[in-house]
Amino acid sequence: MRSGQGLLCLLVIAISTSSMAQVPPKERPATRVQSDQLQHDDQRQVTVFSGNVSLTRDGLVLRGDRLELTQKPDGSSFAVLQGRPARFSQQKAGSPTQIIGAASQLEYDSKTEVVVLVEGASLRRTESERLLDEVIGDRVVYNGISETYSVQTREGQGRAQMTLMPRASQPTGKGSK
Repeated sequence: MRSGQGLLCLLVIAISTSSMAQVPPKERPATRVQSDQLQHDDQRQVTVFSGNVSLTRDGLVLRGDRLELTQKPDGSSFAVLQGRPARFSQQKAGSPTQIIGAASQLEYDSKTEVVVLVEGASLRRTESERLLDEVIGDRVVYNGISETYSVQTREGQGRAQMTLMPRASQPTGKGSK
């Protein structure tokens, strides 16, 4: 390598390093898991927690009997929680709205913030402990980013159900009082 190319290479590295130092890394909240027992496989990046499991992460709480947590190379994680029932709740900072769910099994993807409730699933949305709505079905998918959900049922296993509680009327636009 000629000295001019070496100097150019060092300059590119210096510029890249200084620009990366100016961009703060995306802060990820810590995940805390408590249980009676755990088994960890460092090679596969899988940890199995059993007995009175509780996972907390930035307003999200998962509780159940058995949790299999897989850590992904990008820093995200995927959790499968089983229980009688398995439960979750989520409340975003500064929001009075809380999502509460229960099912035989929960699946949670930290990258997409999607919770899938499987078998005997129910999901409630409350505000300051007042029920806003509730859905019931065999499978409920809740997206924590868009704050949307969908309900599915298996053929012959009943119908999707939703209960909407009365709400105070909201002003509809300019001039409304």
